[in-house]
Amino acid sequence: MKKFSRKLRWIIMTIFLPLGSLLIGLFIQPYPQLKEIGDSVSRHGTLRSLTEDFYNSAHLPLVILGFIMVVVAIFLMIRKDISLKLLEWGLSWTVTMWNQFTADWKTLWSDFKHAAPPKRDIWILIGISIVAFLARWVFILQPMGHDESYSFITFADLPFRYLVADYHFPNNHVFHTILVRLCYLIFGIQPWSIRLPALTAGLLLVPATYFPARQFYGRYAGLLAAAMVASAQYLIDYSAVSRGYTLVVLFTLLILTLGIYTSKKKNMAAWGLIILFSALGFYTIPVMVIGIGVVLTWMGLCWLSGDFDPAYGRWGMAKYLLICGFLSISIGLLLYSPIFFHQGIAIFIDNAYVAPISWNDLPSATNRLLNEMWVEYISGPPIWLSGAIMILGVLFVVLPFPNLKTKNTISRCHHPVHGCGYTRTKVAACFKILDYVGTHSIHYPCCWAAGAAAVAGSIQDWSMESGCRWIGDSNDGNAGWKCDPRQQGQLTGSDIVVVAPPDDAPFWYYFRLHEIPGYYIYGVKVRSFSRIFVPINHLDDNNHDKMGVEKSIHDRGPDFVFVNLTSDQVIQQVDGIDVHLLFPNQSALIKQYGN
Repeated sequence: MKKFSRKLRWIIMTIFLPLGSLLIGLFIQPYPQLKEIGDSVSRHGTLRSLTEDFYNSAHLPLVILGFIMVVVAIFLMIRKDISLKLLEWGLSWTVTMWNQFTADWKTLWSDFKHAAPPKRDIWILIGISIVAFLARWVFILQPMGHDESYSFITFADLPFRYLVADYHFPNNHVFHTILVRLCYLIFGIQPWSIRLPALTAGLLLVPATYFPARQFYGRYAGLLAAAMVASAQYLIDYSAVSRGYTLVVLFTLLILTLGIYTSKKKNMAAWGLIILFSALGFYTIPVMVIGIGVVLTWMGLCWLSGDFDPAYGRWGMAKYLLICGFLSISIGLLLYSPIFFHQGIAIFIDNAYVAPISWNDLPSATNRLLNEMWVEYISGPPIWLSGAIMILGVLFVVLPFPNLKTKNTISRCHHPVHGCGYTRTKVAACFKILDYVGTHSIHYPCCWAAGAAAVAGSIQDWSMESGCRWIGDSNDGNAGWKCDPRQQGQLTGSDIVVVAPPDDAPFWYYFRLHEIPGYYIYGVKVRSFSRIFVPINHLDDNNHDKMGVEKSIHDRGPDFVFVNLTSDQVIQQVDGIDVHLLFPNQSALIKQYGN
């Protein structure tokens, strides 16, 4: 160990001193001088990655990092004895922790194998998962929406080094975007492949819900909770949209399961997984910090009440909780560091889409949020059923009803998770109600009934929405605009397509899918043209008449002086979309661009 410590000391000094000095020497200079140096050493004569935005956000942290590296190197040089002792202690601690981690990993794996569900439960979970897959697959081929199309074209379609450093719009759920790009590179650009990460996470919610529900309230409650997750309409919807929400829910359930385990048994490997899943969830969407806080708060209550493994000692559990929370957020912020370096931290916490709400706006914002939650809550099942679940849920959450069989409290834990943070009443009620339902012989029929309701509800919703599939994949003659305008002879080289939000992003995606050149739809404000195609979505309340055409051209098309608005005509109607054709004002075009 001493011999290795000496070598490590020389390696650190050899690397830290020149590298730290280089960072200080370069980034302490003003941007013009640094840019000149970078361009001089670049192979192409210009260092494009060294932008002024990158310099403004990165130069101070890099100077500080260089200063720390130089100080460490000098300390190792002038305090040889102390530095060797510190290195020996650090190496010894690392080896000890690694040995404990590997031993705890084996224990964790063994414990989870022994805690595996009974075979009958496994077959039921497989059946519920199949039902969940069928309910979600109904929607997986539906036309791409705005947010998922925008996320793919703007972020996932870029090389990895760019997508991890761009947060100009919060649509970039970065870890989910990485998974989407991997699926795109492996399976192609079809909607099902782009939605595969969200679908996979949505299906994994079934077993991920079973385990914590089983640990809290028993196996029957776990099965019914899994069935309700499989049939929850909003979870079905999120599983069929290429966004990162199902990943955040999955990571939250995983850290909850591991939190229950670590509160009962000290295990460093389990704590490591909690940190890993928390960091990945935070790297997907920063709102994951709420899930982390809820789980750690619940574990803190267990510690305060003495309901934890004595192996921790009196203050050991608190130490683990603090370290876990600190490392989870720190690793998450480290993963976001490319964004901070390129765009600054302000774009992450205070941009045009994510900003603090003023106290004056708080009441109206809260009312709007509650209304949206109620609409989401009653989607899927009949409103009377949702209302009954809510009323019974409130009663079961508030009143300390005994278990019908054991005459003890419902939960096997002293502190309910839903009391540690805000969660939907529907979710909190599920765990309470399922313990009662699970004590009777009706638990298996309930599982299959919930699954059948999920499939039936999905088919019904799909049939209602099928008439709105204005931009799909069919190749029939009546849907030529939906798949590839060139197949119908509609687009020529000098035509342009003008699409206003929120329909623009899906058009970008489908042009990309069918390899239609981007010049038809990009940069159309500043070039000559022979015809303008303007798709107007009648499902948008703002686009019911010609005002929709004029607004689309005003927002995304050429100046009105170049457009003959009186030439407007509808040439095609496809599933709620009217495709308008307009011609240019030739004299204005010739004057501006020539013949």
